[in-house]
Amino acid sequence: THLLDVGSGGGDLPRKVAAWAARDGINLSITAIDPDERATSYAESQPRPGNVTFRRASTTDLLQAGETFDLVTSNHLLHHLSEEEVGTICCETAQLSKGLVVHKDLERADLAYAGFAALAVPFFHRSFIAHDGLISVRRSFTRDELQEVAPQGWQVERTVPFHLLLIRDGDA
Repeated sequence: THLLDVGSGGGDLPRKVAAWAARDGINLSITAIDPDERATSYAESQPRPGNVTFRRASTTDLLQAGETFDLVTSNHLLHHLSEEEVGTICCETAQLSKGLVVHKDLERADLAYAGFAALAVPFFHRSFIAHDGLISVRRSFTRDELQEVAPQGWQVERTVPFHLLLIRDGDA
C-alpha cells in the first residue's frame, strides 16, 4: 500500500504512521510531500524508516508526473489555504488517490481558541507554538464552512473536540 501525505512539514506524522504500520505488520510505503524547502530539508535530516520518502513537491507536481497512490492524507493543512485552494487541493488529491482521501484539520470555535490559549500560553510562552496555534485556530473552518467549500462528493465529519475530517471515498 502506498500512502501520500500532503503538507508533511517536519515529517512527524509520516514517521508515526510508518511505525504503526510496522508494528501491525502492514506493508506500507509513504511519500511525504511539502513545497517548502525548509520543511523538507528538516524532515530529511531526522531519523526515518526506510519506507518513508520525503520530497519537495506539490500535488500539482505529482499529477503532472502521472503519479497515483492508494491513500492520500493531510494533517492540519486546510487552515493554511484559501477557500479556492481547498477546492484545488481536494480535486488534485482525489485525482492522485486510487481510493480514500482524508484531510484532517482544526475546527474553529471560541471554546477551542480559549482552551488552547489557556493551555499553550503558560507552557509554551517562549515558543512559536502558542502564537502559531492561536492563529491556526482562528484561520480554521467551521464544519459548515468546510462542507460549503468542499467539492461535491466530499463529506465533513467532526472527530475529537475541535477537529474535522474532510473525506472522499473513491470506492464509494
